[in-house]
Amino acid sequence: MPFFLGPFVYAEEDGDRRFLVDGQQRFTTLHLIFLHLFRLSPLTARRRYPLDRVIVAEHGRRPRFRVDIEERQDALEALFFDRDYEVPLGASLSVQNLWDRSWQIEEALKARFESEQHGQFVDWLLDNVVMAGIEAVDRNNGFRIFESRNDRGARLTPVDLVKSFLLSKVRADEEAVNKRWRDMLSEVTRVRGDRTAPLEFLKSVLLARYADLDEDAADAEEIRVTPHLWVRRNSDRLDLRDDDDSYSRFVEHLVSLGRHYANLAAATTKPYTENGLSSLYYNHINGLTAQMALIMAAVQPDDTLSQAQKKPGSPATTSI
Repeated sequence: MPFFLGPFVYAEEDGDRRFLVDGQQRFTTLHLIFLHLFRLSPLTARRRYPLDRVIVAEHGRRPRFRVDIEERQDALEALFFDRDYEVPLGASLSVQNLWDRSWQIEEALKARFESEQHGQFVDWLLDNVVMAGIEAVDRNNGFRIFESRNDRGARLTPVDLVKSFLLSKVRADEEAVNKRWRDMLSEVTRVRGDRTAPLEFLKSVLLARYADLDEDAADAEEIRVTPHLWVRRNSDRLDLRDDDDSYSRFVEHLVSLGRHYANLAAATTKPYTENGLSSLYYNHINGLTAQMALIMAAVQPDDTLSQAQKKPGSPATTSI
């Protein structure tokens, strides 16, 4: 009986490549399962079940993997060739998660199947697991399809939906903008060590720099509950226009603010005595939950690190 994993959205690129707009997690999971089945299977089984065909698109000086993302290349090669590997310092959150989840997959396979059963499982995967593709005209159209399928908030986070909206409007070099967005989220999350940090960062910036905070305004509540919908409805306030590169500039604006937010949010986790940041920690443990929004109202994207660290001591953000 077929096992349906749902639809995915893609756009055809030059040559034999497809740009995957929606479905990356499912394809990545399947790819890792095949990689570990390949590693765990004896040579005779590898010959009978040529898994390398579903793992690697091209063999050359370096293999081109079916799920071809440059930052993952070293980690995937280590799995494919059974080499030692350690996630480097500064690696993105995506690579860290890939490596950690990979070994969880191997443990699950070992617990569920004996080595002689791997071939049967491979047959079942190849014959029964089904995904339906939705082909978009181009990347921009693909992001619009992705957004329309997921903007009800059922599966994706508000941060995912804001990203989708912004990238669907980027006029050029979407992949470079996408990478800068991922790097920003990785930085915010890694320093604070909190998976909710990207959402808290986004809400803080929107509240601090763009929201109408008058007593009768509903912006604060809407940003708190559905920031992705607020962004779409208030593109004029964010200075987002379809006729120029304003969407790319806005992402760059968030990337720059994200670096400062990460450093300052880290100070809420322990009492930093240097740079006068200990007040952030004591504010936090005493329940001043809105302090990061107040601080982000003062911080500018082009501030240096030292300039940004002085902002918590400004009159607008003095600790209480």
